[in-house]
Amino acid sequence: MPALFELESTLVERDIGQDIHTRLSPSDKEKRTLIIIGIYILVILILWKMPILNYILYPFKLLTVGLHEWSHAAVGCCTGAKIEGIELDPDEGGVTRMRGGIQCCTLPAGALLVFCGFNVVASKVASIVLGVLLIILLFWARNWWPSRVITIFFILVIVVLWVVKDGEGVVYFVLFVGVMSCLYSLWDIMDDLVFRKVNESDASKFAKLSGCCPAQFWGITVGEITRYRIQFDSTKHPSSTAWPPSNLVVKITNETSILYRGAFLSGPYSISASCIETVHANRLNLLTTDNFFTPNLNPSIKCGEVWQVELAVPSNGIGDWTIDIMCEILFSLNKVKYNVSIFACVPEGATIDDELQIFDGEAIASQDGTTTVYSPSIQYEFLKPYDIFKLPDLTTFSTRDIHLVVLTHGIHGSMLDELYLKEALENKCIDRKTDSIVFFMSDVNHSYTEDGIEACGERLAKELLKYIKWPSNLNKDNIHNENDSRDNIDSDDSDESDFKDKPLISKISLIGHSLGGLINTFLAGYLHSVTNGAFFNHIQPIHFITIATPWLGSTDLSWYIKIGLQLGVVGQTGKDLALIARSREEQEKARGAVQEDTGEEQPLLLALAQPTSPSHIAVSKFHNRTLYANTANDLVVSFRTSSLYFHDYDEEISFKYTINDHLRHVLVSLSPLDITNDYLSKCMGSSPILYDKVINPEDIPPPNEEMDITIEEQIAREWHKDMSWRKVFVQLEGEAHTHVIVRRKWVNAAGWQVIEHLLNEHSLAPIQIFQDEATEERAENARLSSFVGAIAVGDLVKSTLGPKGMDKILQSASKGDIIVTNDGATILKSIALDNAAAKVLVNISKVQDDEVGDGTTTVCVLAAELLREAEKLVNQKIHPQTVIDGYRIASAAAYKALEESAVDNGANPEAFRKDLINIARTTLSSKVLSQDKGYFANLAVDAVLRLKGSTNLEHIQIIKKVGGFILDKKIGVNQPKRIEKAKILVANTPMDTDKIKIFGARVRVDATGKLAELERAERDKMKEKVEKIKAHGINCFVNRQLIYNWPEQLFADSGIMSIEHADFDGIERLALVTGGEIASTFDHPELVKLGYCDLIEEVIIGEDKLIKFSGVAAGEACTIVLRGATNQLLDEAERSLHDALSVLTQTVKETRTVLGGGCSEMLMSKAVEEKAKTTAGKKAIAVESFAKALRQIPTILADNAGYDSADLVARLRAAHYEGKSTYGLDMANNTIGDMREIGITESYKLKRQVLLSASEAAEMILRVDDIIRCAPRKRGQ
Repeated sequence: MPALFELESTLVERDIGQDIHTRLSPSDKEKRTLIIIGIYILVILILWKMPILNYILYPFKLLTVGLHEWSHAAVGCCTGAKIEGIELDPDEGGVTRMRGGIQCCTLPAGALLVFCGFNVVASKVASIVLGVLLIILLFWARNWWPSRVITIFFILVIVVLWVVKDGEGVVYFVLFVGVMSCLYSLWDIMDDLVFRKVNESDASKFAKLSGCCPAQFWGITVGEITRYRIQFDSTKHPSSTAWPPSNLVVKITNETSILYRGAFLSGPYSISASCIETVHANRLNLLTTDNFFTPNLNPSIKCGEVWQVELAVPSNGIGDWTIDIMCEILFSLNKVKYNVSIFACVPEGATIDDELQIFDGEAIASQDGTTTVYSPSIQYEFLKPYDIFKLPDLTTFSTRDIHLVVLTHGIHGSMLDELYLKEALENKCIDRKTDSIVFFMSDVNHSYTEDGIEACGERLAKELLKYIKWPSNLNKDNIHNENDSRDNIDSDDSDESDFKDKPLISKISLIGHSLGGLINTFLAGYLHSVTNGAFFNHIQPIHFITIATPWLGSTDLSWYIKIGLQLGVVGQTGKDLALIARSREEQEKARGAVQEDTGEEQPLLLALAQPTSPSHIAVSKFHNRTLYANTANDLVVSFRTSSLYFHDYDEEISFKYTINDHLRHVLVSLSPLDITNDYLSKCMGSSPILYDKVINPEDIPPPNEEMDITIEEQIAREWHKDMSWRKVFVQLEGEAHTHVIVRRKWVNAAGWQVIEHLLNEHSLAPIQIFQDEATEERAENARLSSFVGAIAVGDLVKSTLGPKGMDKILQSASKGDIIVTNDGATILKSIALDNAAAKVLVNISKVQDDEVGDGTTTVCVLAAELLREAEKLVNQKIHPQTVIDGYRIASAAAYKALEESAVDNGANPEAFRKDLINIARTTLSSKVLSQDKGYFANLAVDAVLRLKGSTNLEHIQIIKKVGGFILDKKIGVNQPKRIEKAKILVANTPMDTDKIKIFGARVRVDATGKLAELERAERDKMKEKVEKIKAHGINCFVNRQLIYNWPEQLFADSGIMSIEHADFDGIERLALVTGGEIASTFDHPELVKLGYCDLIEEVIIGEDKLIKFSGVAAGEACTIVLRGATNQLLDEAERSLHDALSVLTQTVKETRTVLGGGCSEMLMSKAVEEKAKTTAGKKAIAVESFAKALRQIPTILADNAGYDSADLVARLRAAHYEGKSTYGLDMANNTIGDMREIGITESYKLKRQVLLSASEAAEMILRVDDIIRCAPRKRGQ
């Protein structure tokens, strides 16, 4: 029997096993069904987000959403709910609006029809049910008419499939709907837990109802850290058999249900924790210490797991530890609940258990938590995430010299990723005295990084502007429409007027890891664009640093990753990284940080790189641009894209990784390595820095003309066009992408040395070489400021140029005095300028005035036009040095043409005098004396020729008299008013000695008689001096100093005319005119040279008495008396005559002349254009621009006269190309004519100086790349 039973038992077991095998093996029909299901899933996933093709699924999406919502409604009706309507959205799911009902029944009912797709046997019955439901759905659907059309369509499809081939088509139709329904259920949960787009999922609502959902769980969520500082003092606890303890035990429990360990996409629900002595916890790393230790660390405490660590109590019974607990959730805002307990290990022989609980704490998100202390020996400090990441209030700072450092995390990252970098930077800047460092870390993008680079960058920018209280009045103007949300920047509306004039910070640096680098790029462009350039004009950009950033996208990753990115697996961000061209709507959204719409669809990363985009311009403004790139082991961002393509690193680097590498990466992420002594020692070994070099634009090789440029190379070339990049390449073992930023202090210790390099090479407290209040503008800012300032000066005075130029009124702000003039030198000397380049141009014009005396307006206008043309070339990305080289070539050609056109009549006095008169007439044509330019031209020529080649205009005196001279003094009392055949002694001697003037001496007398004797002696001494003067045989004495009454009477008694207090310039001119010399001693009359003239007489001009010397013997000086109606008119007449005299004196020295009226400028322009034809490269463009600037002079002459400049200049240019090289503008007749016949002549020296000075000024300003404004000198310094 036992044997038989055993046999039967064996048979039964065998039969059961075969039955089980048979049941588990699918039939051919089931295999076919499973294959069809797999095909359905693949097709649906491919078409789900595919552009254009996704419309194929649109009806099925709508059908599935409709059936799902109908299930809710149907069960709602059965449980007494009132259905208000159904809203259908094929992309985001639908919503069934109802009141009442039993939610625990209605919520899961939406998935009831999922099963119909897999019950193949009942497919026909299911199709009937579907048809009925579709008919009912027509009355509940509230959406637009396409919903109803599609519903009717599917009803007809079911009818047709039921009829064809005995209803076989119904099977596949129902199966497809079932698969779609399953996928929608998964999508609904992911939408809530991961993407959180629009509608809340049924699972989330049901979890709320049941109270067991982790979505609202207590604990810490993504990007958060809680910190406990535990201070233990055993002496504060009552003595007992269990005290003092030998050790403490810390237990950290992840209280999330173990069921959530597999919920990776909504988690992972794990935490990392460390427990370290506070003295060690505050250290950045172990690189600079000999006191090596291994931290107590668990990088991954999974759901339901307890981590226990034993802490040794120091011998003195006092200990201090810091416990950090960090959330490792990546994909959602769910929370992890945890508990921290501390126990005292009681000694042997105690009457209680082995452990005595002395502390218990559990965290509640964003609250203080629940903490229980069971022993007075424990003191603790609890820091919530808010406390650790809290931003300081900038308005409380005593200074605005604040350096804001923006730290930006990457995709699926959080502020916690930059915590080590932040604390390292804080430690580095702890002793900073001169300004404050503030670290800006915002959580506006965590769990939203899939929204796209532009969305993340815009959110971060608005948060930053709000934080620094950006004054809206600094925006020069709005560059977008009022309805654009970009204009509605959040800002602080506080009433503190102190914050309205300038921002609260003075410097800014941007540091981004991975995608954070691209977000910062968009951020910089947005800040530049939305403030219309004001942001970086008021806030100095310092460092722009990217760490493992995909500058060129992620197109060189494995094919399965690229397909996922293109399909939108990681949202719009994935499409941006896959370099998918943006639609016109997406370009419109991102226009704040990219170039203007070109009409072409292009990827966002390419648009950001364009030289005209605000992002490119903003990044170029930073003083330093550095990128860190992993050469190996970075499976997320390849070396080629993080290194920005171009470099001269020789080592061969692999860009491709296999699926095994990515699986290994996932496994390591789920189970981090243990932190051991060996691991930390290796991290502190040899430096991972392999390459550190600055790549300049000239280092970039030219493109290969035989091959098409890839979009990645195009992006890289755009970023290297006009800026230098410091490139640092590192090699790290393990997970390099997270190591390089030290995402977790101990787990990613391999990156310590990289962060150390960043800290040492990029000081946030740069060496201060300027005093306080000194400022600096660099690179494009400085050049733009120079262009604007210099061009503004030219535009200011160009309307005064030429015979028809306009006048300007200059009014003194303090005295109210006015000057009416069109003299360029006077205008520029009278105005206060703040722009550095404008002051340079003013100084150049002053040199022109000093050298030649005229042409200051012309030199300013020509220099401004040269710079205007140069600005256009620089904006076309032609280097300033190339422009300078071209201008030098053009200037030399123009100078040669001007020299060849010059005429020299210096050997022919008659012809030369005619040239001088024409020059004077031309000069005076643009002045107030133009109506009488013939008379004043002859007067000026006569005066200059009297100087006999001298250029000292002080020998020509100009005296102005209102309403109607020579020596502006009176003849003494009782002296002759008229003397003929005068012999003149010009002197500079004291004639006022009527009392003793010995400084520091005293004379004491004891009687009045002795005082009378002193006065008598003084008078006798003066009489003796007068007698010596009379011994010269003169009849006129002119003294520089005063002549008192006693000597004046002596001269009158002798019939000698005495003139006192003549100015120094006056007596010098008088000596020259009369042929005398100025005497100071009179003991040797034979050595003194007297002056002579035919007549000296006192004349009255207007109401003033003046002394006129006439009949001088061809002296080298003269006086011109001007009379006019007003002081302003006289001043302008003097300036006009002075300009003519100045030009004439220079022409007498350099006798060559050229033609005016724009003739010389057009002649030089033609020569420069000819030179451009033989000039190679981009320099030819600069040469042509020089010619254009020269043609602007006749253009402005015509414009100022109100003539048609386009017509006149075109005719003049044609005349010169026809060989009429003497033609210019006839301003009197609004035509062109022969300047030689008309008599429009100018000094060759003047025209040459204008050309050279304008060219030098333009070259000088073009070379500027830095403007430093020195601090004002303090009182007492």
